Amino acid sequence: MALGVSAATRLLGVTLVLYLVGALAGLLPAQAASNDGGRLATRRRAAARVSHALSLLAAVTGLAAAAAVLLSPGRELTLGLSLRLPYSLSRLRLDGLSAFFLLIISVGSLSASLYAPSYLRSYEGRKPTGWLASACNLFVLAMVVVVTAGDAVLFLVAWEVMSVASYLLVMTEHEDPAVRGAGFLYVIMTHAGTAFITAGFLILMRAAGASDWASFGLAAAAMRPGLRDLAFVFLLVGFGTKAGLIPLHIWLPRAHPAAPSHVSALMSGVMVKTAVYGLLRLVFVVLGGGPGWWGLLLMGLGLSSAVLGVLYALMESDLKRLLAFSTIENVGIILTGLGAALFARSLGLGPLASALTAAALLHALNHALFKSLLFQAVGAVHHATHTRNLEELGGLIHRMPQTALLFLGGAAAISALPPTNGFLSEVLTLKGLIHLGASAPLPAAKLAALLAATGLAFAGALAAAAFVKAFGISFLGLPRSDRAASAAEAPFGMRLAMWLLLALCLVIGLVPGPVLDLARSVGDAVTGGVVGAAGVPRAPFVGNVASLTPVLAVALVLTAAVAWWLARVWSGGRPVRVAEPWACGVDLQPEMQYSGVALVKPLRLFFRTLLRPERSVTREDAGSPYFPTVVRYEASLNPVYERYLYVPLRRGLLAASWQLRRIQTGSVQAYLAYIVAALALLLVLAR
Repeated sequence: MALGVSAATRLLGVTLVLYLVGALAGLLPAQAASNDGGRLATRRRAAARVSHALSLLAAVTGLAAAAAVLLSPGRELTLGLSLRLPYSLSRLRLDGLSAFFLLIISVGSLSASLYAPSYLRSYEGRKPTGWLASACNLFVLAMVVVVTAGDAVLFLVAWEVMSVASYLLVMTEHEDPAVRGAGFLYVIMTHAGTAFITAGFLILMRAAGASDWASFGLAAAAMRPGLRDLAFVFLLVGFGTKAGLIPLHIWLPRAHPAAPSHVSALMSGVMVKTAVYGLLRLVFVVLGGGPGWWGLLLMGLGLSSAVLGVLYALMESDLKRLLAFSTIENVGIILTGLGAALFARSLGLGPLASALTAAALLHALNHALFKSLLFQAVGAVHHATHTRNLEELGGLIHRMPQTALLFLGGAAAISALPPTNGFLSEVLTLKGLIHLGASAPLPAAKLAALLAATGLAFAGALAAAAFVKAFGISFLGLPRSDRAASAAEAPFGMRLAMWLLLALCLVIGLVPGPVLDLARSVGDAVTGGVVGAAGVPRAPFVGNVASLTPVLAVALVLTAAVAWWLARVWSGGRPVRVAEPWACGVDLQPEMQYSGVALVKPLRLFFRTLLRPERSVTREDAGSPYFPTVVRYEASLNPVYERYLYVPLRRGLLAASWQLRRIQTGSVQAYLAYIVAALALLLVLAR
């Protein structure tokens, strides 16, 4: 039974207060002076646990508030705080779209809060764990405000707090120069994206004379087409930067791996979805869609991100960077679906637009679950072995069997294998693209939709190959290092968080009806609010795909049972003999196994035009060139977007900066003249 609106309002308020108090609780011991270092360390440890406990409670109340709205008939409430601030800063709005993303944030925060206390034990005495817990609470609080803000100014304030808090978490290991570089690049890119979002908001604010979403929508309906197109481009660049859309993604594979693993899970699984929310809120709801090229542009960018993201993931030997590039791929899948929905909407195909939007929403939720699971599993591996390099792992299935099973479940979900949740949302997106190709009136539109479907299917095949590599090299075979050989299973708290996520992946895959109904309802509202009304048909393939996953699950179980029975029958009851693997009469050594680089070398060579691989081979010999003692092989990639976009851009900015240094004359009179000239220019522009 749905909770009342008043109860949901209180739950949302309690959620915000709990996150805020959790953020403050982690900072309290830092202000305490104590001569007893042990007592201060105990206080800090206790404060971190209290902070995580408060974030856990906040996640539960956030889930309850989201459920209250999603299950209520009206699916909207407004939380009016008692503050009186300009531009309606006190207004928070929780409609169906906001509630769906609050659900995503709360699930991610719940698992991170369970995982973090055990994971952060390795940081004690080295890093202030209370401060990390505080920053994490502030990070999640800002994301909650982002998706519930009913006003552009409040949205931007929360967006900036979210960016700064995540930057501080990325800089946890700031002693490492690579981490400092990743944090610096993240700050540059996230603020560049915020500048574009602000520019889009200013266009709408000037036309509306107000800053709330409703006024934006009314103004957008009467806006000149060219101005609406400009606002769309600004918003796409701004939100695309935060989402990791290629070629705006260069910060993501550097920043996400640098953070602690539970923070990486929140950033990759949850934070990038705030950009998806922004596109849905501003482009679908406020701007009300647009011409067909909007959808085609978004679909093309999403498709290129999906294919290139998984290609770069396939080439990675760092497990967290592999997962970060995989996030780019999955964001590409989501945005391809949203682009197709925009295009279908421009063609008047309302039911199909709603179905594609529902598929994108469902994949956003699914990706939050299995990507959080995978990052946490990699965090468990790193916690046990102190390395993320595939070439130093191996054999972990014998030392970390539960973590191996959990990683395998997440890998199956992200590879869209039935009966997991990833299969459902990716197949829905593919079916939607195929139906768009069949329904579009123009041959070019049909071709674009079918090419997108083919590209996503290709990306799915590469994703399966990437996670075969990730699981096989990490968990199977022999240990490739002493650290892998001495690994131990993850602590209970970390495993509990991962089991919860895996259970949700399987439940949604096996019983997709309830979550799919929520996604369809939100998709109906976002695309116009009338598609699901009485007498207006919905796309039929959605129900067909939903009923397919339980059937496939039963088929898989029956196939496994038959295979086991046949093996027992054909063996004739003979005992199984266990022996060492045959290796031509010598003991099997770790060096005899496939490495991660060797496993994907055929694909690296096949896609060398896109990947631009570079290699370096050096050798040492003991006086004879025919008998080398050491051979070193190093392979790297030189991405085309960095070579042809960011390197020239950096050179141009540096050259412009050197030219601008000429105006720094050191003369106070000259600086006053600059101020007067700038003021005069602003007065002319504002006239």
